[in-house]
Amino acid sequence: MAIDFPDSPTVGDTYTTNGKTYRWDGTVWGVYGTFTVDSTASDTEPTGVGNGHIWYRSDQSQTLIRYDGTWVEIGSAGGFDSSSTSFPTSLDSGTGFAAVEALQAKVGVNSSGVATSHDYKIAQLEALGTATAFTPSWTGFTVGNAIESWYYVQVNDFVFVQGTTELGSTSSVTGSWRMDYPIGSPAQTTLYVGNLGCRGATNSLGVCQLGVSQMVFNAYTVSGATVWFDQVDATHPFSWTTGEELRASFMYQLS
Repeated sequence: MAIDFPDSPTVGDTYTTNGKTYRWDGTVWGVYGTFTVDSTASDTEPTGVGNGHIWYRSDQSQTLIRYDGTWVEIGSAGGFDSSSTSFPTSLDSGTGFAAVEALQAKVGVNSSGVATSHDYKIAQLEALGTATAFTPSWTGFTVGNAIESWYYVQVNDFVFVQGTTELGSTSSVTGSWRMDYPIGSPAQTTLYVGNLGCRGATNSLGVCQLGVSQMVFNAYTVSGATVWFDQVDATHPFSWTTGEELRASFMYQLS
């Protein structure tokens, strides 16, 4: 609102309006003396103040201005509802913290702490090489009271498997001895991968072969002067009995 200063003032004349005193210096009217500063410094929201009032919230080290019935942080695009007597306890776009909210989601801020994507990748790397125990599903083998110790490790799309099965008194090999894959299925089949060991009446080595849905075990069988390469079954590489073991170590790529 324009101020209606007196006409034809003399140098040194003063004029008071709206709580402020002005003095004529011969050219212009300038603010003179003391007047009330329209600002508050406190922990709590000042009440009964108009638009343009400055509030320095000391407990938050923030400076806000009253605008259109809302407290707006100076330098921020957002504000706080006039009915609120305190700052919000959470950050959201409704309180003018859209940018902070986006950062919050990016780095994974929650009530328990901060988990960045970097932290997540580190956790993944730390988990690599951790062995997972599993109980094989067999074809051609009755487990009974066999002692089994099998593990697999997954590294991205590759699975590494290693283990031992020792026959018990109620165990028996009834046909072509095969194992279901502990996880997924191989991208390629018929390949020979890994090593096989059969410890029994004689010791025999062999290889593992990737089947479509099962791992096939193949071992060398010696009969006199003849050496055969056969699938492991009830009589190859020997007739299986209590205490004898099948050991295997192989890997495959997931399809």
